[in-house]
Amino acid sequence: MDKRLFAGFGALALVSLALSSCSQGAMTDGFIDKNGQLVVDPNKTTEKPLVMGNYSEGFVPAKFANGFGCLDKNGGLAFVKPFRYIAPFSNGMAAYCVGKTAEEELWGYINNVGDTVVEPTYGAAGQFSEGVAPVRTHKDDKGAKFPGKWTYIDKTGKPAFDKYFDQAEPFSDGLAAVKEKGKMGCIDKTGKYVVPPSYDIVYPVNAGIIVAAQGDGLSEDNRDQYIDYFDPSGHQLAHRLMSPVPLKNLRNRLWIRNEFKTGADKSEADAKVSRPLSTDVSPAFREGFAIMQDGKKFGFMTPKFERVPYSGFYDYVFPFSDGMAAVYDDNGTGKIGFIDSKHVQVIQPKYWDAAPFSSGVALVQEFKGGMYGYIDKTGRYVLAPKYLTARPFKDERALVGKSAIEMPVP
Repeated sequence: MDKRLFAGFGALALVSLALSSCSQGAMTDGFIDKNGQLVVDPNKTTEKPLVMGNYSEGFVPAKFANGFGCLDKNGGLAFVKPFRYIAPFSNGMAAYCVGKTAEEELWGYINNVGDTVVEPTYGAAGQFSEGVAPVRTHKDDKGAKFPGKWTYIDKTGKPAFDKYFDQAEPFSDGLAAVKEKGKMGCIDKTGKYVVPPSYDIVYPVNAGIIVAAQGDGLSEDNRDQYIDYFDPSGHQLAHRLMSPVPLKNLRNRLWIRNEFKTGADKSEADAKVSRPLSTDVSPAFREGFAIMQDGKKFGFMTPKFERVPYSGFYDYVFPFSDGMAAVYDDNGTGKIGFIDSKHVQVIQPKYWDAAPFSSGVALVQEFKGGMYGYIDKTGRYVLAPKYLTARPFKDERALVGKSAIEMPVP
């Protein structure tokens, strides 16, 4: 049966999860650098982490027997707190929660030495970006102006502006996607609508272009996407249609969804759209390029809505990351390769699975059940395929071995 690939999957954060393979491989277990050297050995830390996330801003969140904490870049224990969860650092702040159950969760923020900066009083908390973060007031907070609604705070915990929404996403390029009365729009840093809430999806802003779609690209009755492109002032620049296409062999697992959501914001619907391909694939711009469709083929376009010269068209393409984009060939057994923005550097489709480039390298698997290795932008292996389980590099560190499992969200 054909798998259907849809043009848009929502405004999601791309975080690769751990992978499993066959029963033999390298014994290395911990974080390695790009020379393959073990730089963080979880078995030698002062307190052994049970589960570890990925590095961000020099710290990795980890679960310990007595709570959550962080390791520094060298594997030293930065702090451990009796928390229920700690999210990755962003803008020097990390969201954390306390409470014994999901129903009792209260969220706040810590700095990079583990001190609470914003007290845990919120029902949910997003990541800081551009100095502000979206937070959801607790539904039982009688002191809140609108209990259960989302708003934005600064790094001191003060309101960024006096506006509330049904859903709120982090800011990017001074703009943020929000939802009100079932529809999404885009606001500026004052909370004023630049694009009114009349769309099914508004994607993260990049290259100064807001991308909003009618149609979610997911459900059977709403999968075509009619896309409007706007400048930062809300002036419409273009209108396009993107439609689903049948793909027989796509089974990419390294581009998969692991969006940071908290408490009541997780739902069964989230699991249903976690497909064996990237939910980060969208018509939004990324690194200055956006996916474009020509019939049943896909390529890239510039912010002027012109096709990227020499980028070519493929059975499917994934967003640019670290200057490279994964491209997919659906013929035969289906393989994945890479191109750069000018199609000058080409790595022919030959991988059973491949993650996006980060820190100058990409995690790849050449055949089903094979070991994982890392290639550079010429396609040369910098770390041979010898890892049983592995994650992509984040912040110049990659977790390999038995510790490379998913970071749990309560």
